Parts: sequence; structure tokens; C-alpha cells
Amino acid sequence: MEERLIELISKYELEDLSESILKEVYYGILVSRDTSEMPRTRDSKFGGLPLLPVNFSYPTHKGRPLDFILQLNCKDLVNLNVAEPLPESGFLYFFYDSIEQPLGHAFDDIDGSLVAYVSESETLQPYQHPVGTDNRIFIESKLKFDELLTLPNPSIFDNVHDIEAVARYLNLLTEWREIYLKGEPHHQILGTPTELHGSMQEICDLASTGRTYPKGNKRGKYYVDKSSEWRLLFQIDSNIHHADLPGGFCWGDFGRLFAWIRESDLRDCNFKNAWTVLEW
Repeated sequence: MEERLIELISKYELEDLSESILKEVYYGILVSRDTSEMPRTRDSKFGGLPLLPVNFSYPTHKGRPLDFILQLNCKDLVNLNVAEPLPESGFLYFFYDSIEQPLGHAFDDIDGSLVAYVSESETLQPYQHPVGTDNRIFIESKLKFDELLTLPNPSIFDNVHDIEAVARYLNLLTEWREIYLKGEPHHQILGTPTELHGSMQEICDLASTGRTYPKGNKRGKYYVDKSSEWRLLFQIDSNIHHADLPGGFCWGDFGRLFAWIRESDLRDCNFKNAWTVLEW
């Protein structure tokens, strides 16, 4: 993958920026639907119903149970090359209020999503919603994973005055994503996110600590900027092929969900403070 990137840097005549690009390249994991078979209960999957601990307290938002989005069996990811640590076993789950679709710009959005981790030692059973529960059940799909070299977002060139070079880098990004996505939605674990409106790290840092985004509004006299501590945990794209179906993903106006976590929490397998941002 590195060789292909260097070829593209040469193709788009970006040799002068190559050092800036290459030092901000990180491995992530490309997530795609495996349509060859239906998932089993312990498989990584989108949608359906999760495998949960017997005593799991199902999350709610404004009195309504959150919708189940993602189940990751961490054993599926152990052999992939990523810069950040992930648990070697156990399950990661993601729940989100797909009706309200909170943006994650305010502390009040804290209950609108949940990332949960369950160790391998827990007693697990297939979850069933109580009769009469108002929940959306998304299309169930087994997942497959591939290493992905993630490139820096164009914002790293904010101080570059060569507008044509920045435009060429945008073309490089487009071609790079076409090569690996092949027209499919961009679901990803770790690495650099595909930002739609600039950096989300400050949003996470402010909103998760009870301050208000945007910048400068109610940050507080003693606010210490720790936005650089936040890392992408995963991003989930709208599903362009199934968004119009009852069980298809559509976040905002065909946007993406981004789950973020502090680097120290990721090291400690502490996922309860992860923060979700919706962009479209």
C-alpha cells in the first residue's frame, strides 16, 4: 500500500508535500459487509440483535431504548496492523438513537449513544427486545476486515498557500478512496477519519465535559484544551444501497457517525466515555 501511495504522490506532482503527507499516514481497518453468509451469534456484524451479558442494562435515550448498530468480536481484529491498541478478545458494541440522531455537540447528547465492551469471560446470550418496545432493527450483515492506510485530511495543509497543490491532493484522496472503497460505504475502525466539516476532536473535548461547542462559547475560565488526546475509534457510513429500506443506515442527510475515544481510555479498555459525533 505504501508503494501505491508514493506512486500517487508522484502522479499528482506532490513531492514537495510528501514528507508532510507520509508522517501523518496511519493504519486503520476497513470494514465491509460480507454477503456470502449470514452471521452467527458470535460474529462481528451490523444490525440484527446483539449477543449480550445476562445482566446487561440496555441503554435508553429519553425513555426509548437505543438502537443496536454494531457488534465487534475483537478476535477478528487481532492480526491486523493498526497503530492503536485494541482488546485481543471480548466484544465491542455500539448503540445509537437513530430516530433523534443527536449530533454530539452538547453534553445533553451523552445518552444518545453508547459504546460498550464486554470481556470474553462474561456469560452471553442473544438479546430480545421486550414485547411492544419501540426499536428499529437494522439489516443484519456479517462483517469482514482489511488493513487500510488512512491518509491525512486536507486540513493539515491549511497553512499551505499553494492552492493548486492542495487541489491536487484532494484529487489524490479521491483516487485513493476509489481504489479501496470501490463505491462502497466507508466504514472504518481506527486510523484517520474521513472528516466532512473539519476536526471533531475539539467537539468531543468540549461537549463530553459539559462545555458548549462551537469554540469560544462557554469554554470556561479554567478550560484546558485536551482535544489532541481524542482518537477515532470507528466511523459508520450511511449505506447508500439500503438507506431507503426500513433496515438501512442513513445518518442525517447521508452522513457518517464517528465514535471517538481518549487515547488513555483506549489503552485501558475503558470505552464507557467514548463520544459520538454525527456529520453530514
